[in-house]
Amino acid sequence: LRRLPELLSPEGTVLACMNDPAFGADFLIDGVTREAPSLRFEQRLDNPPEFPDADVECGLKALVFRLG
Repeated sequence: LRRLPELLSPEGTVLACMNDPAFGADFLIDGVTREAPSLRFEQRLDNPPEFPDADVECGLKALVFRLG
């Protein structure tokens, strides 16, 4: 996570995904905020309706972050 900003072009975008049911989206948002503070959280992408989750925090988390 720390190296993400140096790997991006100016105003670059990161799609960070996590599928561990033990951790919610806040775990990834907090990690990026702590380790790469120049990235800002933009949005969480909706999961496709073909793959419904009983608990949205336990399924796939696809989060968009932007540099700048």
